[in-house]
Amino acid sequence: MKNVLDILKERGLLENVTSPDVHKFVESPVTVYAGFDPSSDSLQAGNFVTIMVLAHFQRCGHNVIGLIGGATGMIGDPSGNPPSVTC
Repeated sequence: MKNVLDILKERGLLENVTSPDVHKFVESPVTVYAGFDPSSDSLQAGNFVTIMVLAHFQRCGHNVIGLIGGATGMIGDPSGNPPSVTC
């Protein structure tokens, strides 16, 4: 199976990495995550890119976690009010 970083480069989703060791690191399953702000009624188009990257990691056998809410909703929130999230 191809390395997930090669796939992301082919698709234009990855330009550069901080260390060449990252390529070796993702040869075995790793856990990756991304957080999304729950204060909006819907996700924006920019979130789709992150979701697609997560999907590529998952297809290559990695563990994927998508976080919605909690501290993710408080980052950059100027109101000072905690987000209301219902399950």
